[in-house]
Amino acid sequence: YKVLNPRYLPRNPDKVSVIQGHNSLLTPAFTEGRSLTVVTNSDDAVFFLKGQGGASFKGEGKEFTFSNLSPGSYILSFGVIPKSLFVPPKEEKITLHAGSDMRVQGLYVTGGKVLISAPVDKGKIKIEPLSASGSAIDEDFSGTAAYMLAPGRYRLTFSSAQG
Repeated sequence: YKVLNPRYLPRNPDKVSVIQGHNSLLTPAFTEGRSLTVVTNSDDAVFFLKGQGGASFKGEGKEFTFSNLSPGSYILSFGVIPKSLFVPPKEEKITLHAGSDMRVQGLYVTGGKVLISAPVDKGKIKIEPLSASGSAIDEDFSGTAAYMLAPGRYRLTFSSAQG
């Protein structure tokens, strides 16, 4: 399809049968593209919008608008800001409905850095929030590691890697 108005997107693929000597009328269905505006509290913010079928978009700054999105479900995630003590907002599921645009806010919080220096070449660490916002971290590390965490209390569990 050649879309004349960029705010309108084809809804679904159409199929047509062509019969010799006959005309076939095709009336494609379109839906108006939606927009999602993301507002943050940092000029250095980086965020990602992942849609159905693996489509992925990147936005940056204090305010950014993703345009011409098909209605549906998306995952909005925020990146770490290098060389800062900001902790990114949690990942968020967003549903865009036909006929309405959205505006969401993603606030970075000032956190702290936990530095780990362990006398092992390989290990595992699990960081569980006890009185802090955020998700648990469970990953491998190699002797030293640094984690940006939101203010609060955490339980850290260490184990040596088997192998």
